[in-house]
Amino acid sequence: MQAAARRELEAALSKIKAARSTVTDKNVQEDIDILQKSFNLQFRREDFELAHEVPFYNASAQIFQGLTEAQAYKVLEKDVMLSHAFAKEEVERFTFRSPGQANSYFYGYTRLLSLRKETEAALGKKFDQKKFHDFILSQGLLPPDLMRAAVLEDFIPSQR
Repeated sequence: MQAAARRELEAALSKIKAARSTVTDKNVQEDIDILQKSFNLQFRREDFELAHEVPFYNASAQIFQGLTEAQAYKVLEKDVMLSHAFAKEEVERFTFRSPGQANSYFYGYTRLLSLRKETEAALGKKFDQKKFHDFILSQGLLPPDLMRAAVLEDFIPSQR
């Protein structure tokens, strides 16, 4: 979500919270509570996604934009607020021990998100997140194309 859109939603949520105190109908209060929880969950999800994108972004910046180790530490410690030990771990992981790890992780992550959306579209209301995750985990370490084939050929037909 863009920063401006988020600020707009946060402002709307603030107005909803203020309005709740003036409402006396219990059903309307419950509806407002549900709406507040929905917004808060959405914000938490976005914050989580943002927090998990930052190390990938910073590792890529170090690799592709020529940051020195010291500059990478500074970015991770000052901007991302990581401890020095964790920043050192991230820099070493993305540069020395496994320089392609960030790219392969992100590729797999995006393929799983795409597969989940495809599965949700195929199953509609029958989609069960827990069953989907259990199935994915039960497959073990598979390349993305084989995982997709397993979901399309085994999981989706078994859930219809």
